[in-house]
Amino acid sequence: MEVRLPSRFNGLSLPLHPLQFVVIGVLIFFSLNWFCVNVPNLPIAWQPAGHTVMAIVLLLHLVTYSIGTIINPADDFILHKEKKGASASMDRSVHKHAIENDFCHLCESSVKTGSKHCYTCNKCVEGFDHHCIWLNNCVGQKNYRTFIVCLSSGLLGSAILLAVNLMQFIAYYTDANTGNILLPYALLLKSSVETTSSSTLLTTAAPQAQFMMFFRPVPFEAFLFMTFFMVILSFIAMFLIGHLLGLHIFLAIKGRTTYQHIVYKRTIEAEAAERKQTDLEMQQDIYDQTSTSTGCWKDSLSCKKGKVYPHKADSSDNNTLPPV
Repeated sequence: MEVRLPSRFNGLSLPLHPLQFVVIGVLIFFSLNWFCVNVPNLPIAWQPAGHTVMAIVLLLHLVTYSIGTIINPADDFILHKEKKGASASMDRSVHKHAIENDFCHLCESSVKTGSKHCYTCNKCVEGFDHHCIWLNNCVGQKNYRTFIVCLSSGLLGSAILLAVNLMQFIAYYTDANTGNILLPYALLLKSSVETTSSSTLLTTAAPQAQFMMFFRPVPFEAFLFMTFFMVILSFIAMFLIGHLLGLHIFLAIKGRTTYQHIVYKRTIEAEAAERKQTDLEMQQDIYDQTSTSTGCWKDSLSCKKGKVYPHKADSSDNNTLPPV
């Protein structure tokens, strides 16, 4: 007997998933690094575009992530039930699957074709694709497009972070004489030209480029460490998001949902295992037959040695031996 507990409304229903806090923490960290480390060290002419582009991408990502989390993707028949989330039970000995003939025995309600029962959310989801642990919510027909836009904006933001941080890290070693990429080098070159053109001779040590982090000057080692660290983090984020988005593009081309793809893979694996087992059984049968035929042949030889050949020997003793 399988018992259905009260259903979860959306991704904010308790208990929250730990990965939700990871997502929020990563977004905050990436945003602070971009607006307080990357942009202040870009050329002044680039900074308005840097603020504007990333703000749009970040806002789009936050909005789509929030919608994908808050929306309830449940089947309309489940939403319109009089007793929402009521407990129910299903006897597995009677019903093999929760949904049979477009009727869910756990939700005790008719459902639309394509709806599946999510055991994590304890409800049937219309156009079920998969349960997303990052959203702590199911992805179905009602929030699938929002989910794809969320992935696309996250991939775009990660790519921008990777490109700019990698560019600034390399520019630290290559831009000192031009100042085309890093503002500290440009300001240093400008001050050097002004000092050289003035008539005052300075005997102090040559000034150093002043890198900024969180609107405060920091040693260049801190700037290098942060940019290199962001290169690694943004690459990991871009790889993970890109892999997931690529999978959904592949499934869209194939015309499958994630759930259907998983079922398809399991079917293929089960068929491959069955074929392998059949081949092993056939090989075992062939081996057994070969062993049996070999054993009979050996038995026939022993019979000939034990009965036929001694008879020939007796006849030769009586008939062919020379008389004494």
